[in-house]
Amino acid sequence: MRTNHVPAVDTNTAGHLPYAVQTAAAAESADRHIARNYPHVAELLADVGAREHPEDEGILLDLVKVIAATPNAVHTAMQKAVPDKYTVELASQLAADLIAQFNVMRQPAACPVYRDCIETGPHYDHSGHDLLKVMDETGRESLLDAGMIGLSSDDPRATVYIRNAEFTDAASVRQKTAELRSFLDQVDALADRVFTDHQARA
Repeated sequence: MRTNHVPAVDTNTAGHLPYAVQTAAAAESADRHIARNYPHVAELLADVGAREHPEDEGILLDLVKVIAATPNAVHTAMQKAVPDKYTVELASQLAADLIAQFNVMRQPAACPVYRDCIETGPHYDHSGHDLLKVMDETGRESLLDAGMIGLSSDDPRATVYIRNAEFTDAASVRQKTAELRSFLDQVDALADRVFTDHQARA
């Protein structure tokens, strides 16, 4: 006699089990994999999951809600679709494997375009503001800062900025940093003269 009891599944640590969904599914979005291989499960999950980006092509589900609903959805779907093959253990293993995939999808992906872009997940414009900075003695104000921007437009280009100056190629940046190095050497020399003169005045 079959039971409708759904065992608890650890939604944070569920991993690959004997009835694991094949790793080939990792190359595609989990919702499409489920829709193709487990259409009854997909229907139930779609009823529960709220769409995060309805304007995008394809089905993008609210993974937090989907994860919470997955165990019941898988057990119910298997009982209806393949009652002769349903077992509590098989359904639990499938649910655990799906949850493991969902948890991987929940992790924000690093930018695949710019190594110094701090944006995560899907994004069109890239930025790495204040990646480098020199603070004042209080640690509250920036004396000098540098970062990067990569905007998507009809004429996309990358920009590195130093304070308010923007540069669109590495050679220009190097020319300016060479000037800055010379400037800092001159600041050191200025400090030596001023404080030496000050001590002599005292």
